[in-house]
Amino acid sequence: MKVLEAVKKGIVKCKAISLYSKKTGFHIFSSVVHKENPSLLVKSIINEKFGGAEIELVFLGEHHVEKKEYYTQPKQGWVSFGEIVLTPDQARELALKLIIVAESVSPVLEKKEECLKDGR
Repeated sequence: MKVLEAVKKGIVKCKAISLYSKKTGFHIFSSVVHKENPSLLVKSIINEKFGGAEIELVFLGEHHVEKKEYYTQPKQGWVSFGEIVLTPDQARELALKLIIVAESVSPVLEKKEECLKDGR
């Protein structure tokens, strides 16, 4: 996977990040309870291959993997495969960081459109 350079980025701490697979039954988990420091890297990039500006949320921190045997719902009925748990303050911080990184690529896109109009 090619990692593109960020135009703008910021980090938001989380209470937990959890991913689970109904195909395997494995649960990837990062939690402050387990002192794993779950965080989101929020970044804007310019991805020419896939149409321009993108905002990425990248999972950071230590994690562990569990094989869950105590799920209460049959795995076949699952529609989700993960969640990010935030406090209200963390959610506000995420919202602000998303706005900041999204606005960071607006001038880049405007300049690109201007160049295309001018034939540069």
